[in-house]
Amino acid sequence: MTDVDVHTGRAYAYSLGGEKEIHMKTFNVDGMSCMHCVMSVTKALEAVPGVDQVVEVDLERGVAVVDGEPDDAAVIEAIAEEGYEARVV
Repeated sequence: MTDVDVHTGRAYAYSLGGEKEIHMKTFNVDGMSCMHCVMSVTKALEAVPGVDQVVEVDLERGVAVVDGEPDDAAVIEAIAEEGYEARVV
């Protein structure tokens, strides 16, 4: 279950193990043209320190969403190493 604190705007996920604050970051990704591109970006993001989970890499919208607190520059660099341009939304 996910809930949003109306005072802080922060999202929390609840499970049997307790609650965990969710830190979503969204990046525009230019240059993806196929599912192989999506898989490459996903794999690159999974290796970035601070990324707890790759929530979504959407080919049609050209976005990548991660949960965690990675350094934005590290995410952009990881995507660039795969041959795509990225920027924080």
